[in-house]
Amino acid sequence: MTPIYTIAPRQSKLGAAVAAILCAFLLVVVGASVALFGIFGAAFWLALIAAALMLVFLAFFPLTGRDLLFFAALAGLICLPIVHKVLGIAGYGFWQVFVFASALLGLPKLLGMISRSKLLIGASICFLLFLFLVLLSTYLGRSRPAAAIYQFLSDLKPFLLLAFGLAIVWRAPAEKTFWFVVRWFWLWELAFVVFGWVAPGVYEKVFPEPGSYWKDPSGIFPGRALGPFVHPSILASISAFFGLVCLIKSALESEQRFKFRLLAVAYFALVFFAVQRQEIVSFILAAAFVIVIVRPEQMRSRILLAMLLLGIGAVFLWVAFSEFILRDATTWGFNSTGRWDNPRALLYYGGFVLAKLYFPIGAGLGTYGGAGAMKFDLSVYDELGFRQYWWFQDEQFLIDTYWPNSLAESGFFGAALLLMFYCLVLLYAVIRSVKSKSRARLYWIVFVASTVYMLLVTFSSPAFQDTTLYFLPALMFGVAAKIEQQEGAVQAKATGRRLRPFALDGKRHGAKLLGQSY
Repeated sequence: MTPIYTIAPRQSKLGAAVAAILCAFLLVVVGASVALFGIFGAAFWLALIAAALMLVFLAFFPLTGRDLLFFAALAGLICLPIVHKVLGIAGYGFWQVFVFASALLGLPKLLGMISRSKLLIGASICFLLFLFLVLLSTYLGRSRPAAAIYQFLSDLKPFLLLAFGLAIVWRAPAEKTFWFVVRWFWLWELAFVVFGWVAPGVYEKVFPEPGSYWKDPSGIFPGRALGPFVHPSILASISAFFGLVCLIKSALESEQRFKFRLLAVAYFALVFFAVQRQEIVSFILAAAFVIVIVRPEQMRSRILLAMLLLGIGAVFLWVAFSEFILRDATTWGFNSTGRWDNPRALLYYGGFVLAKLYFPIGAGLGTYGGAGAMKFDLSVYDELGFRQYWWFQDEQFLIDTYWPNSLAESGFFGAALLLMFYCLVLLYAVIRSVKSKSRARLYWIVFVASTVYMLLVTFSSPAFQDTTLYFLPALMFGVAAKIEQQEGAVQAKATGRRLRPFALDGKRHGAKLLGQSY
C-alpha cells in the first residue's frame, strides 16, 4: 500500500546557512554562559538553543525528524526518572523544553482544528480570556517579573501539550511501540515495587535519590510504592492512564478482551500500591465514566452498572481506609471543631483569601500556589502565616493542588474560565468519540477518560501543570485527530478525490471529517 505521505526531505542553501549561523551562535552563547553563569547556566542556554536548532531541522526535514519526536519524548518520560533516582539529577526541564518546542510544530494544525469547531472556538476563547485576566492582574497586582514569566509559561502547558500530538507522525512504528508499552509497562513498574518492598536497604543504596521510602499511612503495605518514579502519585497516574487504555481496549474490541481486562486489573493494583487516595478514587470514577460512554446505545443500563460498581468501590475504600479517612477529615476541619492544619486545606484557604482580597482579577502571576511562586516568590505565604508549619519550612506541598493557583492569581472568574476550557475540550472529544466509526474512536475515549481522571485529581495534585502527568492523556488528542485525518486521506484517495497534503488544514474533506458543526 502506498504511504499517505511521500514528501522527501527538502534541502537548500538557505537551510544550511541558517544551521551554520545557529551553530556558531550556539558556541558563542555557551562560552559566554560558562564565563558568566557557570556550568549550570551554560546547560540552560544550551537546552534553549538546542530546541531552536531542532525546530530548524524539523522545518527542513519535516517527516524524517518528526518520526523521532514520539520516541524521544516517550524515552524521556520513562528514562529520566531512573536517572533522577540513581544520580539525583533531575533532567525534566530539558525534556519539557524538547516537548514544548516540538509542540510549536503542531500549533498550526491545532489552530486549524479550532477554526472548524464551535466547541473548540469556545474553549480557546475561555483560555484566552483566562490568560488576559492573569496578565491584567499581573500588571495591576503584586507579581515579580521572574515568578510571573515562569508561571505564565507553566499556564501554557495544557494548550501546548494538546498540540504536541499533532506535531508527531503517528505511523505503524509509533503505534506498535505505544501498544508494546501498554502491554508490558506494568511489569517494569511492578519489578521496582517488589524490589523496594522485599529489599528496602538494597533499594535505597541503588536508588538513593530523592528519597526512596514513603511510609504507608494505612499500614497495608511496607511503604507507598514508587515504582520507577520519584513520587507515588506519578506511579499512580501513569498506571491509571495505562489501566484506562486497557479497559477501553477490552470494551471496544473482542480480540484479546480477557487479556486486556487482566492488564487493567494489574494497573489498578499498581495504583492501589501507591496508596494515593485521590488517584484511586479518580481512577474508579474515570473507569465508571468509560463504562457509560463506550456504548452510547446502552447508556441507561450502563449507568446502572457504573453506579453499582461505584457503590462496591466506595465500600472497598471505606473498609481499607476508614480510619485514615476519618483522621484526614479532621485535619481538613471536618468532624472536628478544633484546629485544622492539612497542607492542602490551607492552600485552598489561602487561594480563596487572595481571590477575595484581590477581587475580581486576582493577585497576579507567580504569587501563590504555582511553580512560579514556589521558585521565586514566597512573600504571600509569609503574609498568610505559613512559616509556622513544618511542611512549609521543608518546601513540601506547595504545588500539591491545582485550583488554588488559578483562584489566587486570576480570581474566581479566571478559575471558572480555565475550568470551562477543560470542559469544552472534553465535550468536543466526547462528541468525537460518539460520532467516530474508525479506530480513532479508541483514542478519543482514552483522551476523554484520562482527562476526566486528571480533572478529578486536580483537587490534590498539580495535574495539568505537571508535564509528566498530562503528557500521555494530551498526546491522545492529537493521535486521534491524526488517525482520522489519515483514514480520511485514504478514503478520499479511494474515491478519486484530490486531497490537500494535510486534511487537518483543509476546509473541504478535513472539515467534514473533524466535525464542523460542533
